[in-house]
Amino acid sequence: MLTKSVKVSEIIIEKSKARRFQSPNQYILHLMEFEEANRGGAQIDIIKSHNALMGFMEMERLMMEKLNHAIRILIEKTEIELQLAEREKAFLRDAMDSAIKKGKWVFKGKD
Repeated sequence: MLTKSVKVSEIIIEKSKARRFQSPNQYILHLMEFEEANRGGAQIDIIKSHNALMGFMEMERLMMEKLNHAIRILIEKTEIELQLAEREKAFLRDAMDSAIKKGKWVFKGKD
């Protein structure tokens, strides 16, 4: 079995004595465990934030889907002609075209 020896800094030896560790090795192990625990905590916080954000985004997507469905039903049932400005029509046309290209929207024209 091979072992590797490393020269320990005097500062670490002094701090290990000041903090009443039995040896500098024990102090170094304590520091490594502390660093791993803090790093793990940060990763858990990142994961929790990511999950909360993804949950919010999914709820927004579902609400938009329901709103889209409700607007479509309203327009079909009332048979109204939307009175939009040219700028609004262009925006909706562009939004619908990009959604159709991505496969997120299916347009069924009246026969």
